[in-house]
Amino acid sequence: MWKVKKTLDVRDNPDLVMPPKPAEMKKSFEYYNIDFSLNNQLRLAGAPTAPSTGQSPVHKSDPVARKLRLRRRRDGQESEKVLKGMRDVAKEKEHMPNLEEEVREPLKPKKWNEHLQKPQLDYSEIFDEDVGQIPGITCWEIENFLPNPVDEGT
Repeated sequence: MWKVKKTLDVRDNPDLVMPPKPAEMKKSFEYYNIDFSLNNQLRLAGAPTAPSTGQSPVHKSDPVARKLRLRRRRDGQESEKVLKGMRDVAKEKEHMPNLEEEVREPLKPKKWNEHLQKPQLDYSEIFDEDVGQIPGITCWEIENFLPNPVDEGT
């Protein structure tokens, strides 16, 4: 009576419309958070796609392109502010009298060892006035961070 076919022959039938996939199959793909639809795969590959009737329509506005446009617009406004500030600084410099005596700070900051300064010590409290005036060698010993002359006999 009826002949059962295992595969559906769709040749020579251009009016054939495939029904949408069952909801159970769509849910299984959502688990992986991947859209395996043909339109999405073609879109990812860069090919132009035509929306099919069984799937959700493709949005005309691209959210990524929208974000890029907004970012460009915001960057453009920021660059306008920077340019305006630079113009204001240039105008102020034109109106200021030129001071050649003005000491310019170096462009590079000083290193830590360049900031070191010798302490201003008053050696008159430590040494007698005749130290360094007598010819010859004088020996000293340091005791509690203070110099003491060493006797020649010891």
